[in-house]
Amino acid sequence: MPPRSSIRTPDQRLRVFISSTMQELAAERIAASDAIAALRMTPVLFEHGARPHPPQDIYRAYIEQSDIFLGIYWQQYGWIAPDMEISGLEDEFHLSYGMPRLLYIKNPALERDARLTDLLQIIRSQGLTYQRFSNPDELRDLIQNDLALLFSERFNGHLAVDPEDIDQFETPMPVSRVLHLPPLRDALIGRDREVDEISEHILQGDLRLMTLTGPGGVGKTRLASAVTHVLADEFPGGVCYVPLEAVEDDALVVAEIAQVLGVSDAGAECQMENVRAALADRHFLMVLDNFEQVIGAATEVTSLLHSCRGLRILVTSRMPLRVHGEQEFPVSPLPLPSVASSFADMIDNDAVQLFVQRASQIRHGFHLNEQNSGPIGEICRRLDGLPLAIELAAARIRLLTPQSLLERLDQALPVLADGARELPERQRTMRAAIKWSYQLLSTRERIVFTRLSVFSGGWDIGAAETVVSCDVIRSCEILDLVSSLVEQSLVAMEAGPHDESRYRFHVPVRQFAEQQLARSGEIDTIRQRHAQYYIDLIDRAEFLLRGPEQVEWLDRLEIERDNVRAAVDWLLDIGDAQDAIRIARGLSMYWVMRGGHSEGKAWMERALEQDADLPPQVRADACYVMANCSYGLGQLDRMMEVSRESVALYQQAENRYGEAFAFGMQGFAALQIGDLDRAESTLGIVADMMREFGDPWGVTLVVGHQSIAPLRRGNFERTIELIEEPLSLSEQTGDRLGRYTSLYISAEANHGLGLYDQAAAHFIEALKVTVELGDQSACAYCLQALARLVHTRKDYLRSACLFGAAERLLEGMFPPRWAFLPEPGVQECCVRALRDYLGDEAFRSAWSQGRSMTLEALIEFATIDDSPQEPVPVPARPSVAGLTSRELDVLRLLVAGESTIAIADSLFISRETARTHIRNILGKLGVSSRAAAVAHTLQHNLL
Repeated sequence: MPPRSSIRTPDQRLRVFISSTMQELAAERIAASDAIAALRMTPVLFEHGARPHPPQDIYRAYIEQSDIFLGIYWQQYGWIAPDMEISGLEDEFHLSYGMPRLLYIKNPALERDARLTDLLQIIRSQGLTYQRFSNPDELRDLIQNDLALLFSERFNGHLAVDPEDIDQFETPMPVSRVLHLPPLRDALIGRDREVDEISEHILQGDLRLMTLTGPGGVGKTRLASAVTHVLADEFPGGVCYVPLEAVEDDALVVAEIAQVLGVSDAGAECQMENVRAALADRHFLMVLDNFEQVIGAATEVTSLLHSCRGLRILVTSRMPLRVHGEQEFPVSPLPLPSVASSFADMIDNDAVQLFVQRASQIRHGFHLNEQNSGPIGEICRRLDGLPLAIELAAARIRLLTPQSLLERLDQALPVLADGARELPERQRTMRAAIKWSYQLLSTRERIVFTRLSVFSGGWDIGAAETVVSCDVIRSCEILDLVSSLVEQSLVAMEAGPHDESRYRFHVPVRQFAEQQLARSGEIDTIRQRHAQYYIDLIDRAEFLLRGPEQVEWLDRLEIERDNVRAAVDWLLDIGDAQDAIRIARGLSMYWVMRGGHSEGKAWMERALEQDADLPPQVRADACYVMANCSYGLGQLDRMMEVSRESVALYQQAENRYGEAFAFGMQGFAALQIGDLDRAESTLGIVADMMREFGDPWGVTLVVGHQSIAPLRRGNFERTIELIEEPLSLSEQTGDRLGRYTSLYISAEANHGLGLYDQAAAHFIEALKVTVELGDQSACAYCLQALARLVHTRKDYLRSACLFGAAERLLEGMFPPRWAFLPEPGVQECCVRALRDYLGDEAFRSAWSQGRSMTLEALIEFATIDDSPQEPVPVPARPSVAGLTSRELDVLRLLVAGESTIAIADSLFISRETARTHIRNILGKLGVSSRAAAVAHTLQHNLL
């Protein structure tokens, strides 16, 4: 007698029991019912009647009368009856033993009950498989497909059985599970966030294709490998890893996939159909590694995804596939330690950890310590955090110390050539990894790629169009070609100042491109074009730095600093001192505002030594630059020497404008050494010359410094009278630097006159201007001045906060001591007084608060209302020999050996006032001379 058929006529339909929690999956239960009914089967649900009976009796009876079990799970484990230890949901699953089971899990499930997780583990342990879905519509399609497949297979006899042998219907999938995973060599460092993020995206139902992009050596393959291992249990249909580095023909990609899947070999026409058939009903993850050289096969990927609804594909490639539905995931280099990182920070840095892990495998006992952490951090920075480059560098620890290795990284590619033998050839050296990408470029892309290597620190499209274009490649084509290099991960794109896009090479990639440029025979031509571009740029910047575009051009020169340095170095290397001096002359004001005087001075010394026959005008420019840089470095003797030479040379060249600026430098030097009469006289002459030339920027600069002489004498009225002109002109011209110095000097003069509200307003405005300029030291000077001002107004806690904030800004900096700043002793005297008034605990607390505040908060905090300030209550300051607060300040300076003039300048008081204070001190101490006052103070420990 033939076996009983499991296919029933319409009046004897197959019954499918639907098991799930009811409320959270209500929409899914409806979708499942619709899918079952559409196939002329009967959905069986708990809620369809039999209410007078106990729930457990109902679902047990329904399962006994059903032919197929359909389980749907999400986050809830379900209700547990008082007389049971498991929920009805789990009990239904166990009661379905012996039935064909179709199981579905909804994702994402961020709050899944722990007991439901345990149930899913039981399901997996029994070798059962399940499909994932994200919405009711997707579930409906999956159920219909699976039921139709099960129905047809049984009908054809593939799964036909006698009822007594029904145990073999444990899994509904008709194909075996594929697990073809790449090996994991070591623990993946620094990628936990990326692994979690990629995994979450892949498990979302609406994302089916993700491409990991990035340059060679950034770690795309290892990241994809880690993801496949994490997700292996989430894809019941299987996971497969398809390496494509050896495949160079687009047409062979499907064949490679078929081979990994174990699909039978067939003609090209049949292979795709066989792959589709193998994957059609599976919830399956496929990794296609190194897709960049077969990018033309992207259409095959979309074809597979269209045919196989349960398929997810993860691609690694140095460029995106650019197909519908693709989500690109750029893989970035590892985060780098900063130059100022502490040893504790270095221990936690991912790039450093990777280096140490690899180095310890090469040399037993190698570890990170205080001595080698600095060189290791710099090695990671030099290699831009590229994992492959870091690992290859660490492999050299077999022969080199970290410091020795660092010294050899200027030629990184030869050093980075000791990869593990089990790695693919393209990953065993950094050169091979980059060459792999280079060989995929078109001829025109290769030309652009190699020529871009002349840029140091990055470039914008305008620079590339000027330097790289030629008769073969027009400037209008450069944007598309650079964009193509970005897509192929050979060039990195990042945000520049003022929302402009910037482009750059990673260090090893640039070195490879430089080598190709050297072989091309056109390196000198391209370097000359590069240098000329920056000569023209600096020519424009020199005058734009004086007006309303000052901040924009400061930022632009800041970001182009490496390129300008490379241009000057090359010009000096080929003996072109004149163009090198031309660039330095244009950078003079930039160095004043952003630093760099040491480098400028070194350039000029080299240029002057290199060419003794420079024209007077050019040599005068070089001497002027030397004077400017010497001023910034505090080398006043050298400044005076070269400024005199510069004046004589400008006179020889009949350049009165240049002569005026060079002569003005002598006035600046006189201010610094305290020769106020000479300074005022010299700068007055130069100011008249500037007015004659009609140069408002020059007038602002010179008259601003001229006003410092009366400020130092305590003649605050004269200072305010002089500074009005620079204040007005700087506002008209948009010169932010001139505005800052004029405001600062005006505020100091008003402070000296006791006009505290006006002083505060100008200090606050000056502070805001320094923030615009990006001048951190100038910000600190404004905060110090405000601290002294609020101290005068007896707002001691606020004063200590502001001093603390200024200290933080100046840490690790050695900015110039400009002529308009008070002597350091003034700040120190004020800080000592604050500590005395507040006491150590309150002083330290306020100081620490200031160090922790942002600039934005500080500006608001420092703002002083027009209304009189009530002094902050502080511990009473003990009287010392009846001396007033100001007399104590004078006494401290007397003990320090300061002269009457120095005391007056330090405290911003007149010399006569200083003499009066000294006479009062001698009288109160009962002594007749300054020396006796100092001796009495020290003997009785008065300070």
